[in-house]
Amino acid sequence: MLKVIDIDYLGDYKLHLIFNDQTSGWVDLQDILHYPAYQSLKEKSNFIQYALVNGTIEWYNGADLAPEFLLSILHKEESQAA
Repeated sequence: MLKVIDIDYLGDYKLHLIFNDQTSGWVDLQDILHYPAYQSLKEKSNFIQYALVNGTIEWYNGADLAPEFLLSILHKEESQAA
């Protein structure tokens, strides 16, 4: 089962993630902020109120993202950088 094991805030809406399969990299989550569950995270002081819960990121308001979704963003951004 894929899990996030470490999260570091990089600035803006970017996070550096490490997964239990040792995959790591950064993701930019700005694109999710237009969805209702994530709109309060547009305020950066809210965005940085996250924790590692049950193998993924969860924010103060209960919003979370599946590790598989986070990994798919990570790979997409890596392939664009190549």
